Amino acid sequence: MGVMRFAKDLYDGRIEQICILSELERMKSEADELWQFHAASTTESEDTLSAKTKKERFDG
Repeated sequence: MGVMRFAKDLYDGRIEQICILSELERMKSEADELWQFHAASTTESEDTLSAKTKKERFDG
């Protein structure tokens, strides 16, 4: 399973529990990738949620 697929499945709740055994250097590299992925998806989600919230408040 690729790191990006794993991150998406974990974030979406399809994975409930994990156990990771790995090399320290590899983990650091993959953690950096996950942080970048999370930062990008969080920004998109906040922008989308913000626009939706504004519309709901305006219409409500």
